[in-house]
Amino acid sequence: MSETMTEDQSLHVQENLANQPAERLPSDHRARARAVKPDESFLIQAPAGSGKTELLTDRILALLGTVNRPEEILAITFTRKAASEMHARVLKKLALGLQQEEPEPAHQKKSWQLARAALQRDRENGWNLLAHPARLSIKTIDSFCASLVRSMPWLSGMGGMPSVTEDARTLYGKAARKTLALIDSTECVQALVAHLDVDLQPAEALLVDMLGFRDQWLQVVNDPAGAMQAVMESLAQAMDEDIARVSGLMPMGWADTLAPIARMAASTLADPAAGHYDDYPLLDWDGSPLLPYFTDIGRWKALARLLLTGKGQLRSRLTKNEGFPPKTAHKDAMQAWLESQRTGSDEWTQALHDLTNLPDVLMTPQQIHIIGNLLECLKLAAQQLEQVFASEGEVDFIEIAWRAGQALGSVDDPAELLLSLDAVIKHILIDEFQDTSQVQIDLIHKLTSGWLANEGRTLFLVGDPMQSIYRFRKAEVGLFLKVARESINDLPLTVLKLTENFRSRQGVVEWVNQTFARIFPTRDNPVLGAIKYTPSVAFNEAGESEAVLMHPFYYGRHIPAHLLEPHTLPQAAAADEEPLPIEISQKMAETAAQDRVIELVRSALQTHAGKKDPVAILVRARTHLNELMHRLSLEGIPVRAVDFQPLKDRQVVIDLVQLIRALSHPADRVAWLSLLRSPLCGLTLHTLDALFGEQQKTPVPQLLAQVLANAFSGNDPVFAAKQDLSAVEWNRVLPVARALLDRPFEHDVITFSAHVESIWRALGGFVFYAHESEHDDVQTVLRLLDSIAPYGGLNPAELDRELERLYAASSHEQNAVTIMTMHKSKGLEFQEVILYGLHRVPRNNPDPLLRFEQSEGHLLLGPIKPRASEEKDPISVYLAGREKKRTQYELDRLLYVAATRACQRLHLVALLQVKDGELVNAASSTLFSRLQPLMDTFFTVKPPYLPVSQANNGQDNENSQYEVVGPPLIRFTDAMMQALHPQAGKTQVSTGSSFHEGNVWHFEDRYEAHVGTVVHAWLARMGQEQLQGWTSGRIQSAENVIVRQLLQEGLRPQQAREATMRVQSLLLNFLSNEKGQWLLQQANARQEWELVDANGKVLIVDVAVSEPDGWLVVDYKTALKHEHESDEVFENRLRQTYRKQLEDYCARLTALDGRPARAVIYALDGNRWLTL
Repeated sequence: MSETMTEDQSLHVQENLANQPAERLPSDHRARARAVKPDESFLIQAPAGSGKTELLTDRILALLGTVNRPEEILAITFTRKAASEMHARVLKKLALGLQQEEPEPAHQKKSWQLARAALQRDRENGWNLLAHPARLSIKTIDSFCASLVRSMPWLSGMGGMPSVTEDARTLYGKAARKTLALIDSTECVQALVAHLDVDLQPAEALLVDMLGFRDQWLQVVNDPAGAMQAVMESLAQAMDEDIARVSGLMPMGWADTLAPIARMAASTLADPAAGHYDDYPLLDWDGSPLLPYFTDIGRWKALARLLLTGKGQLRSRLTKNEGFPPKTAHKDAMQAWLESQRTGSDEWTQALHDLTNLPDVLMTPQQIHIIGNLLECLKLAAQQLEQVFASEGEVDFIEIAWRAGQALGSVDDPAELLLSLDAVIKHILIDEFQDTSQVQIDLIHKLTSGWLANEGRTLFLVGDPMQSIYRFRKAEVGLFLKVARESINDLPLTVLKLTENFRSRQGVVEWVNQTFARIFPTRDNPVLGAIKYTPSVAFNEAGESEAVLMHPFYYGRHIPAHLLEPHTLPQAAAADEEPLPIEISQKMAETAAQDRVIELVRSALQTHAGKKDPVAILVRARTHLNELMHRLSLEGIPVRAVDFQPLKDRQVVIDLVQLIRALSHPADRVAWLSLLRSPLCGLTLHTLDALFGEQQKTPVPQLLAQVLANAFSGNDPVFAAKQDLSAVEWNRVLPVARALLDRPFEHDVITFSAHVESIWRALGGFVFYAHESEHDDVQTVLRLLDSIAPYGGLNPAELDRELERLYAASSHEQNAVTIMTMHKSKGLEFQEVILYGLHRVPRNNPDPLLRFEQSEGHLLLGPIKPRASEEKDPISVYLAGREKKRTQYELDRLLYVAATRACQRLHLVALLQVKDGELVNAASSTLFSRLQPLMDTFFTVKPPYLPVSQANNGQDNENSQYEVVGPPLIRFTDAMMQALHPQAGKTQVSTGSSFHEGNVWHFEDRYEAHVGTVVHAWLARMGQEQLQGWTSGRIQSAENVIVRQLLQEGLRPQQAREATMRVQSLLLNFLSNEKGQWLLQQANARQEWELVDANGKVLIVDVAVSEPDGWLVVDYKTALKHEHESDEVFENRLRQTYRKQLEDYCARLTALDGRPARAVIYALDGNRWLTL
């Protein structure tokens, strides 16, 4: 039997696929059948709902029927989720092929036939793919690059595989600061900082931002000799292309008609006596078209001034100021020409107006100087970042991709790794190709270098440029158009366009076609990311109800009656069409919009009950839904919020974080009091003030320990004064104090996250926060804790920073409304979709210090604006205009992505302002600005009239039942508290019971523990050297060393500085004490002596002095005497707390040599010598 499927066999399969009589074939069935042919290379344009993943997986099945090994096929996508879904889909189809009977649905027949052929190949070669699915090479682009680095670390230059961070800004910051630290010795750094008015903060921010995009400029700056020249050539080329585009858009015969008119206008303005003819560049225009190059920019700008107003519109009136005096022939000629161009001139007039933003000269010497220095600084920063990566053992994804490219070598000089891959990989498939970056395109060029047609290797690229919405991830949609135009290397790519939409019903598809054909640009522009619309064909039927509904909610002055629901209008207003004499506030319109959305959600959940993903609310930004989410919660509607609510804002996480902070830092008073106020304890403010209000400087855990030690004895006057607290409050604080203080963290036994979880459980955290999503949130935080502080020593700032990046878990209920951003919705589908907040204006981003763009391998840089200058740089203004166009085009595509998620019905919800009876145009930065000119084509659901009592004459209704307020204080009921802590009832204040005699309550303050560790280390060293050379001056000069030691122990910087003073004070007092000096000068003393008892437990004795009559054991204690604690009580507390420990020490020494041992506690607070 042949080793590969023959061409005849392949064609037979395709014919079977294309001739299924049972169901209507899609309009593009021939393109789909051809796309799975395993011997051709394709670029597939697959619009929304066209079954892209189905086609991709069928292609993989077709290839599996031809290859010798599954590893010859490499499928690449951009997210782990997409890779996992594709892998699962292929396996599912292979399993379908095990069925003997052909399935009925046409699309399953196609997959079944391909799977049968693949399984036949599987049996012939003994792959056993269903048992060994890992042989299917379906990867993300990042994991593929990482595998290249791992396989050949010496070629990649990384030596080994470091860990990869998803948030590298901390590393960028270190590299930026190291770069700026070179200011004294590096001219380019000096020039950059001086240009920014000697302000290091913006300089650092600039370098940090640029390092995050270094894959777009690194190749240019690595060539120092040609970097500046390359930037200037790229800028000139970009401007030439813009001018050439305008030249191609100008009306037919424009030069012949306008040249004599322009000459006359210029001669009218020119003053022959002054001789300033250069001010009128059209004065000698001979009628030939202007040159389509930047060298002729002066005449192009003059033409724009002649024809257009300052806003870029054709002039409606001509005056002598433009060179057109009254009653002149050339004025009449110009007016006639302008009138002939009023229709259909928007595109060329806008393009011509854009040329006025071009600079007059390519670059001034000053611009060349600052850009040259910046390029040098960027090169330095990249070098410093490599050093940071090496020292931290951590890199970003950009570095992995860059090093992977280095490991492969080049097309002309391939490395050994590239040659070995070339021997294995025969077929490459890439999903979401519209989201590729230039670095990824370069990688594909290397992998396919040397591939030729008809030699059995294929490239299969799938994507939809109309759905390219990830420019913030450096994706450039123009690359898709370039590959479609030029192919890749010498491998011919056949472009196939899918047109059938299997997702949406006919009404939705038709509306999308009509709307976006008018919203999208009329022609492609790869450089600026302009994509013309490609219509789709609906596979599904139309349905009975309206498919797309517009829900406008008006606010402002004098709302016309015809815009509102007639049956809700007052009787008088319903009879005439005059504007209503009221104002509707924006707040009331927003409340009405929320009411409508809630109605739509309820209806969709009922209509589509039992179906997957019944309804979704999509927004442009997360902040656009805060109040609506609160309303949905009040209405009891289940919500599945996908990466929407920040994890740190969830109440369960807020309480858990306070517990983590409290256990990490006993001196964190806010965390301790917040924890005691939280639902897990629920103390009233009165109780908190009574127990902890007076002693502000004493750590809360110490006060809790005193509560436990003295609450029932009646001996302490401080606690005797607290008896006005109710038994209910006591029975809340006591079990919580036990749970917190009874479980000291032992890092050599369990991890810190396990310690936190055990206390969370003991406090009833899993009981109070019992929802499945809340448990998921807790586990997310604990996993984070495991990664950043597995053995304690938590940095609270790091915890906060990492929590910022995480989102709360979603509801697990099936029949729930999904809430997500439009970006997140890409690739998904819902029965009904509500686009909410289309009127919302996005947050303004401040102008960057540096404008730059990278397009098709060309780097454009706009000089940094000097801090002291208000004047904008012309090149930066030009680049800002290009960036604005790219953003507008991507906003069009974002709206398309959001609208095409709907299967059955699409709802558009927006607030619209009315001023004096007229609708105000939406801001150009909003999504609704794209739809507003097309409102007449929508089926509009009118909003209700808001009566005066509701509208409140334009004022917000402060008594609204839906007013958003802070969450009320909630806590366990008394019965639940008793059930969680059954021992609490045995120690109620009212019973007069006391603690078990042997139960000693204490809490080892972590702050004091770290102080004690450092003090012990210094005393051991002083004792080992028997005080030789030790003076008070030596201790005082060791401040920096002590600070570092305390930081290593886990204290925060401010704590470490405070603790250093305490360490030095204790050491100096010890050194000045006679007993202390005697102890440290003993030649026959052992310092920090490690002993092992009979059970194998290690005992560490601070000092053991061998005396003639036995051993003297001395144990240093840095404990502080509590406020209001007498000397006698303090000393007895130390003896009682550490008696057992010291008795064990003495017993072990006696067992060592038979001599008796006595023990002493040396309390450094007051130099107390306490015998047992």
